[in-house]
Amino acid sequence: MSSGSSPPSGGSSSLPTPSQTEVARRRRWSWRGHVFPIRWFAGPLPQQPPAEDRIWRVLSQEEAEAWVRQQTSRATGREKYRVALENRHGFLVAEIDGQVVARRWVGTGWVYIGDPVWSLVRFPPGMGYFYGLYVDPAYRRRGISKGGVAAGLAYARAEGLTSCAVWMHRSNNPSLHNWSDLGVPCFDTTRIVVSHRGVWFPRSPWPRLGVTQVRWHLPPD
Repeated sequence: MSSGSSPPSGGSSSLPTPSQTEVARRRRWSWRGHVFPIRWFAGPLPQQPPAEDRIWRVLSQEEAEAWVRQQTSRATGREKYRVALENRHGFLVAEIDGQVVARRWVGTGWVYIGDPVWSLVRFPPGMGYFYGLYVDPAYRRRGISKGGVAAGLAYARAEGLTSCAVWMHRSNNPSLHNWSDLGVPCFDTTRIVVSHRGVWFPRSPWPRLGVTQVRWHLPPD
């Protein structure tokens, strides 16, 4: 699955800014005044990545589309995965005894970032953005998420990517250890969200990642 070159907005080069009325109507989705301490890992793909976990595999585009149709109900989820499918992001799953127990995405080009504020971000060519990691609670603490990092890095290399980026809350110790052990450069930011709009403190991470296009975007109903 390779990156699409056009913005994920039906071919349009820009997205409309929601009106004040629309923002007020959706205020129930706001994280007014919430603070999100975040750590970014971003840099070249590790020279010595961990051994790939064989329970992980990359789904075909058709399998990914089927999963999205079956699993996604919230508007934010539908929008995020619509962008993922249009830009042909990599979708990886871990299977044990025929059951999917974990999943993660590796995005290139346009990515919809719905947490902690809704934005469309276009990552630079050659960079893979790791997101959407989920492990079934019954299968946690077995190293599956670490295997997902390895599988994602293997996928990125196979797709010809040369760098990676991922962020997580600074309280997410398992994921922090998975990435810090790889030696990928990291830096801390804080996201403060007020009335749907977010402010990065002390500064936006996008220039450090080579991102030049970011659009604030509320999901459709």
